[in-house]
This record gives sequence, C-alpha cells and structure tokens, in this order.
Amino acid sequence: MKIESIGGADIRRYEMPFPGTGMDATTVSGLVQYYPQFLPALGIQFSYMKVIDGRNVGISTAWSTGLMYRFSI
Repeated sequence: MKIESIGGADIRRYEMPFPGTGMDATTVSGLVQYYPQFLPALGIQFSYMKVIDGRNVGISTAWSTGLMYRFSI
C-alpha cells in the first residue's frame, strides 16, 4: 500500500514534525483470521505491517493479535 500526503514541507534536522509535514510511505501488510471448529463463534486475528520506504516517516514494523466473539441476538 502506498500512502501519500497532499502537500507539506519536509522535516529538517533541527525541526520537529507538525501536522502540515509532507509524508509518503510504502507499506507491506497482511491480515489472517482463524475460526476454530470446536468454537466457531470465536475468531483469532493476526496482522502484520511494515513500512519499507518513505519520506518523513520512520521505518517501522507492527504486529497485532486479537480475539473476537460473535454473539447472536
């Protein structure tokens, strides 16, 4: 996925980032959901995201997991 800002200035070494800073990033991400057969209402989720290239963004990696339970109404 490619994320691009509409405009903005670059961050210089002596400045802090601010909301008007121009940022571009290329990311790789994935999401897997699993529903076990012994309890089909329970969902287990794993996701991964890595910034591989960008301007004014740090190279970072994010992992997350989650549990979901579906209730019937």
